[in-house]
Amino acid sequence: MVHARDITVRLGRTEVLHGVDFDAAPGKVTAICGPNGSGKTTLLKALTGDLPHGGRITLNGHDLDGLAPWELAAIRGVLPQASALAFPFTVLEVVEIGLSRGRAGHDRRAALQALARVDLGPHAGRPYQSLSGGEQQRAQLARVLAQVGAASDEDGPRWLFLDEPVSALDIAHQLAVMQIARDFADDGGGVVTVMHDLNLTAMFADQVALLSGGQVLAAGPVSGVMSSGTLSRAYGCTLRVGLAPPPGTPFILPHAASLAAE
Repeated sequence: MVHARDITVRLGRTEVLHGVDFDAAPGKVTAICGPNGSGKTTLLKALTGDLPHGGRITLNGHDLDGLAPWELAAIRGVLPQASALAFPFTVLEVVEIGLSRGRAGHDRRAALQALARVDLGPHAGRPYQSLSGGEQQRAQLARVLAQVGAASDEDGPRWLFLDEPVSALDIAHQLAVMQIARDFADDGGGVVTVMHDLNLTAMFADQVALLSGGQVLAAGPVSGVMSSGTLSRAYGCTLRVGLAPPPGTPFILPHAASLAAE
């Protein structure tokens, strides 16, 4: 369980989060949504221990501030929005960085399995810098998957904290990555992910925390939070849930897509 109460974060002189409460449970995908500047990434970084914060956060019943870095690395993996590398690593070597911090030791098979999971198996020997932006994002996800290993074991659930994991991906790989998150939760792990795509959120998330102005505007099951009125208030524009555009206007919904070509 991720349990956060009265979380405040200041960046310089600006208070970005104002007394935020947040919960996420293993076995579920919990999405953090909201407009730009609402505090989504800041909240995720507080939950992972990467930003100092006021309030209290517990992870699997342990106070976050009391866990050593190596203990955190064994419980949770973090996928940031962007990961800059200055050294000429191969793709496999990037994934093996996760092994060195996680539970699988230096088992190269775990790294290769993670690469295959994100559809990058044939690219293991390529220079990481030669990958496209979307491929780099998937390689970093493989690193996180290799780090956490199984979704759960006798010590409890593992956690994935993902910051906009599909932002640079085409629709097929968006679906594939969100299915990885869904499968991880279904296997007993917990997933907390920052999302901009509300359609994908509706497809794959169980719970949503909708932020606006550094506060939680609404939180709960997808069907309860993602209403026309609530989303319109959060994003400052008129949104209509479930309303098709005028006749003759093409639109594409991922709900109707399939990973298997027909």
